[in-house]
Amino acid sequence: LVATVAASDLDIGDNGQMHFAWGSTSPAGAAGRYTDLFNVVQVNNTHAEVRVNIPAVDREEQDAFTVVVKVVDLGTPQRDANITVIIEVLDINDNDPQVTVVNGTVAVEENTAIGTDVTTIYASDADVNNTLTYSVLTEEPSNGFAINSTTGDVYVASEIDRETYSEYNLVLVVEDNGVPSRQANVT
Repeated sequence: LVATVAASDLDIGDNGQMHFAWGSTSPAGAAGRYTDLFNVVQVNNTHAEVRVNIPAVDREEQDAFTVVVKVVDLGTPQRDANITVIIEVLDINDNDPQVTVVNGTVAVEENTAIGTDVTTIYASDADVNNTLTYSVLTEEPSNGFAINSTTGDVYVASEIDRETYSEYNLVLVVEDNGVPSRQANVT
């Protein structure tokens, strides 16, 4: 159930009997594309319900719809009116963050200054109003690098000595703030 619409007719008898029918559905410029998403179900003489026909409407595909319900009385001559219902589709957290790695293998000179950025992890999320947080899930050996939790900049966190460790392997996580949260890992 998306909405309940109501109408009234002051006439009596058949002239006051009303029939609710489908008018149209659209976002701007999408004539005909969304006509199968919703239907109108008459509840009684004065009320009808607008219902969704399919299991899910995706906010990332379309954020709002305009549904027009037509009300016609059974009088002679017939009188009609339109009821416009604007349906705003609310977002759920149904998309994982998408990660782009500029360079998956990075060469860093030993004795690079602590705090020096060595690469950046870029991510996006199709869900609305999600804030992404970056973190290090695992690092072998540990503590050589860190990531800025808001920018995705990976930086030197401790002294780098080639003779001690010649390679570091990191698994980074990008997590959104949705409920429940969703994440993506990058190596």
